[in-house]
Amino acid sequence: MMVLTIKHNLYCNARCDYCNVPEIGRFLKTMSDETVERIVKNSEDFIKKSGIKTISVVFHGGEPLLAPDSFFKCVYESFEKSEVLKDINIRFTIQTNLTMYHEKEWPYLKRLLGKNPLVGTSYDPMSNSRKLANKTSYGKAFMKSYQKLSKENATINFIYPVTKEAFGKEKEVYNFYKNLGVKSLTIKPVLDYDGNISEDELYTAHEYGEFLKNMYALWVEDDYSICIEPFNGWTLKHQTGSESQLSCYFSGKCSNKMFLVLPNGDLFECCEFTRLREKPVGNIYTHSFYDVHKKREQKIKNYYEMMQNNTCNGCEWWGYCHGYCPVKTHGESKYEKHFFCNGYKHFFENVFKNPYSGKVQDIEKIKQKVKELEIV
Repeated sequence: MMVLTIKHNLYCNARCDYCNVPEIGRFLKTMSDETVERIVKNSEDFIKKSGIKTISVVFHGGEPLLAPDSFFKCVYESFEKSEVLKDINIRFTIQTNLTMYHEKEWPYLKRLLGKNPLVGTSYDPMSNSRKLANKTSYGKAFMKSYQKLSKENATINFIYPVTKEAFGKEKEVYNFYKNLGVKSLTIKPVLDYDGNISEDELYTAHEYGEFLKNMYALWVEDDYSICIEPFNGWTLKHQTGSESQLSCYFSGKCSNKMFLVLPNGDLFECCEFTRLREKPVGNIYTHSFYDVHKKREQKIKNYYEMMQNNTCNGCEWWGYCHGYCPVKTHGESKYEKHFFCNGYKHFFENVFKNPYSGKVQDIEKIKQKVKELEIV
């Protein structure tokens, strides 16, 4: 599968304390029609050369809903008129802070998303760090859009950025998402990309590992009622040996069929590279997806070999983590251990060598929940 992330604008209506959207891009204009058409042509070329039959297109930002619906009209019409892409299975999704969806009807965005929209969002129930630029209530705006989307039969997948306020309040966090009716949740630590997180908000790897351990216990106690990553993948790995459901960061199979395009056409592998202000691997006007794909294959292979044979050599948890994402978010070397490495080890050692880690007969239930949901 080809995963194409379109960051059609980088500005945002929110001013969250821990946001790592590059400041340099906050005020770029929305992607031009010409760049959209170039993306379609580049996708056609990649399909012809790679034989891929499925494309996942993710609208991203900034806040993607700050773009007018005319942008989504351009995307709709450009993909519709492509003869090459007519035989390809294309799924459009959007990753949004969900504070603006209730304000408009979005006719062309809805055409793209289809009858059963797949939407990704994030929310932090424990922190006041999420704010809107216009000083109105982030939470109220979010809930209005969430309720509207829920009525439209959308599958809404949540990312939970863990802040220090959540430590010791794991049950409150878990119950918030459960009572909200969330079916899919991805837990991620807040990372200090730019040194903009205050010292009292930072936490240690051990603290994060303890938080994960406590959340896992609640998940098992609740009979796996929410599809939670990375717990699903780790548990299936522990009980069956299969690594097929490990989430992106831990899979050891960073896709070389992932592409991200900025408003000006700059090409990156994925969002993590833009957060770290890495240099683009090319531009949509001068480089093809296929060329980028071929150059990256060996680079990714080299990364995992280096981590397994050196940095992570002998680690009993390699099959659960694989040295984390090739984009290192801490340290000067991409081959260093990830900042939260010891936290993940703390979790593995206390959960998967512990009686409450889950029972083999529960695995089919987890597999079924994973199958029922498509994760953005």
